[in-house]
Amino acid sequence: MISNCAMSGCHDATSRQKGVQLTDYTSIRKEVVSQNLGDSELYDVITDTDPDKRMPPPPRPAFTSTQIDLVQRWINEGARNTFRPDGNCDTSAISFAAVVRVTLDQYCVGCHNNTLSEGGLNLVPFSQVQLNQASIYQRISLSPQDPAYMPKGGNMSVCKTNQIKAWIHQGAQQN
Repeated sequence: MISNCAMSGCHDATSRQKGVQLTDYTSIRKEVVSQNLGDSELYDVITDTDPDKRMPPPPRPAFTSTQIDLVQRWINEGARNTFRPDGNCDTSAISFAAVVRVTLDQYCVGCHNNTLSEGGLNLVPFSQVQLNQASIYQRISLSPQDPAYMPKGGNMSVCKTNQIKAWIHQGAQQN
């Protein structure tokens, strides 16, 4: 959601396009009806096939079928807040597929993809993630107040940041 919707100029806390903010659970929850896809505005706009109505709008890429399935499942299962800020953050053996790819898709790929390679960076193919690991590490290590900090408009948790750093330290493997 953050990477695709809550970027600067769209549905972040400052821009709030059409009065919609999608930066946290509470604000996202206003756009969905638990266990009711038909009455969930968020689901409607991410699945709309009309390019003038779908979100995110072109030239940004549409949600993938995997992302849509995840949102659909979340709504159908009650749209619960499953974030647990309990401090448990395992960085011992980070999998690219299970952790890094998911985090990049959530926070980065909305701007750094096959269609929009902002800053000349495409984080969709693994080869580009691996090639740009030093830049990724540097950008997520900055203070969120630094203009060069990434991701813009959506601060990653310390845990997610540490997991990406650990994956890089562990050899940045495609595992």
